[in-house]
Amino acid sequence: MVFQQALYITHLWSPLQSPFFGELKNRFVYLAHDDGWFCKLYCQDFKEFMHIFFRKITANLPMPETKKPIAVEEELLKLAISGILVDLEESDCMKSNGTIAIYTVGEYSNMDDILNDFENIKASASQVAYLQNREGEYKII
Repeated sequence: MVFQQALYITHLWSPLQSPFFGELKNRFVYLAHDDGWFCKLYCQDFKEFMHIFFRKITANLPMPETKKPIAVEEELLKLAISGILVDLEESDCMKSNGTIAIYTVGEYSNMDDILNDFENIKASASQVAYLQNREGEYKII
């Protein structure tokens, strides 16, 4: 039965029931195209998801690993629920000051739409927040 459920989720990108299989004791299900253009991640433990999410974004900051307050993760999640765009190329020019721009843009399911209209989507963002790492402390401004 596990094989059929795993086959279903890999082909349709959606679980038939739960994406977690007791026999496998898996904590994650990661589904992605081979080019990394689009992925889905199911996490069994929400705290682990937040850690992965935060690390993925902050990996582009030049600062050494620092402690982050839980409030920053929670605030980042609130932004993400509304649909965010993080322009890591733009962040390259912000690396020297440890800042990453986060645009609240709503929900998109087609990455080609985002790529084709990238600058307009950023320009029409309902909110722009900045994740900063200053003197070893993360904050969102």
